[in-house]
Amino acid sequence: MTQATRALLRAITAGAGAEPQLLADRGRDWRSATFAGRRHALTLRLPYAAAERLAAAMADGTIAPRGHLIVEAGVTRAAGDPTLLTIAAMTVELA
Repeated sequence: MTQATRALLRAITAGAGAEPQLLADRGRDWRSATFAGRRHALTLRLPYAAAERLAAAMADGTIAPRGHLIVEAGVTRAAGDPTLLTIAAMTVELA
């Protein structure tokens, strides 16, 4: 697990008020001429109330991983299971 993923998971835990069960991490690092970061694709399981808090925190932009900036993010819930979430996010490392 990368430093960026660990930072994002800590921020997710804070935003959800509960520690998620990480089921899959399919992210990849990226670089441009001026920035470095990671595209995250995380599958998580959280209790229902925590999933609600996380979805709200992601929507209002209050998830803030230390040392990284989220430049785009989305949350998708599995059909029929509101406790199973997919987080798609792109983070940029702060210098």
